Amino acid sequence: MSSNKKKHTIESENMQDSDEDFSGDEDSNEDEQVSAGNEEIQVEFEGRNPIDSDSDGIKLLLRQLFLKAHINLTDFTNIIISQNYIGSVIKQSWDEEMDDDDDDDNDDDSNVVFGVTTVLNMSSRKDSESIQQLKSLILERAEKYSTDATLKLLRDILTNDAQEELFVQESLASFEYSVQSEADTGLSGKWREDDEELTPFRKVIVIDGQKLPSIVESINGFIHGS
Repeated sequence: MSSNKKKHTIESENMQDSDEDFSGDEDSNEDEQVSAGNEEIQVEFEGRNPIDSDSDGIKLLLRQLFLKAHINLTDFTNIIISQNYIGSVIKQSWDEEMDDDDDDDNDDDSNVVFGVTTVLNMSSRKDSESIQQLKSLILERAEKYSTDATLKLLRDILTNDAQEELFVQESLASFEYSVQSEADTGLSGKWREDDEELTPFRKVIVIDGQKLPSIVESINGFIHGS
């Protein structure tokens, strides 16, 4: 009888020890989870000029912005990079004194683009495919969600050429002119391969000479954004 009592006593103590160990492990896991949830990671970001290596990152952000929209993102990205003096890309800043062992990993992470800021002149870029598609998208969304007054305002802004409208408003007469029918069949002279293609004028405008200085001043205002 005494041996059975001792056996039961030992088994009971072992079970208590096991329960305490299990409880201790559980508390430890909970502490680890809590500490992991409150963990703070220090990350610094900086703005940089967009460069060619940022192309994929910029395109990825544009794809998220124009989700399901038909816009040439490659053309859009090229425009942003071509005017890298305007705006910036947001990237993680790296310490120049990092260990050489981490250089390979850092090279991949340093190309990640977290944000893009830029300004596009839709008038000067009006012939670009992506800008034309963006204008169509804006008007399409405006037709669905905006008021008639807002839609009219957007149409006036996106479809009218402000510089051309200025000339027309100040002109004494305006009429269409067919350049193709009046053009010479051949032109002589020296032409370079990188010369831009000649854009023919198809409208003749007669302007009062006294108004020319004010028109030129207004055009300068358009160019310089004043």
